[in-house]
Amino acid sequence: MERRKVLSVVILLLAILLIIDTASAATPGGATVGAGGTSTGSASTPQTNTSQGGYITELNITDATQITSRWQGYYGNVTGGSIVLKDSSNTFYSWSANLANSGYVYATTNTGTPAWSSVAAVTTITDLDTASYWNFLSKSDNISNTYNTTGSITVAGTTVSNTAKAPTLHSNFNDYVIQDNSASDMSEIIWVAAINNDKQNFKSGLSDYELLVPVHATTRTYYFYLEII
Repeated sequence: MERRKVLSVVILLLAILLIIDTASAATPGGATVGAGGTSTGSASTPQTNTSQGGYITELNITDATQITSRWQGYYGNVTGGSIVLKDSSNTFYSWSANLANSGYVYATTNTGTPAWSSVAAVTTITDLDTASYWNFLSKSDNISNTYNTTGSITVAGTTVSNTAKAPTLHSNFNDYVIQDNSASDMSEIIWVAAINNDKQNFKSGLSDYELLVPVHATTRTYYFYLEII
């Protein structure tokens, strides 16, 4: 009888430890952002050619470049990192966080908190170009042509394998896209930038991340989160 009691207590303790371990992974928190300057390119100055009746002119276009209307680029630094034990208004204990190569910046159009416990890989990237999502279809600068490789990341303690990935212009930075398991529209898609401390960015300065996010219609509001690994 005593052996059964001891065995029951051991099973109960193991069950409690399993619950604690399962719940121990911290979820990303809302990121406080400070927007810096915003810039964009401009169209090339139109060139001229004088036409004359009766002549045929070979006219080669040598600068076939156009500014995209489908993407927003974000870049910057991540500072002031800390991990805290606190209630709604008071801090019990605080640890300085090592932000070097250890975390992610997340962007989503979801007005509520993403379901971090049920994130999954985006394996069929062409879905995001359909009318149910961003409706970029077969455009040259669509999502399929941008997030065109795969990679694996760990989000809130969950390993997300072989999800769509976009190597940015500079190899110092990597972006990913993940989804809620039940994703049915753009609000359940999460864009991810891996933090890579003080690396050369597209302007030859130093940044901690670069992130490409799609824009549907003229503008789109994104909500930012930060996870410190």
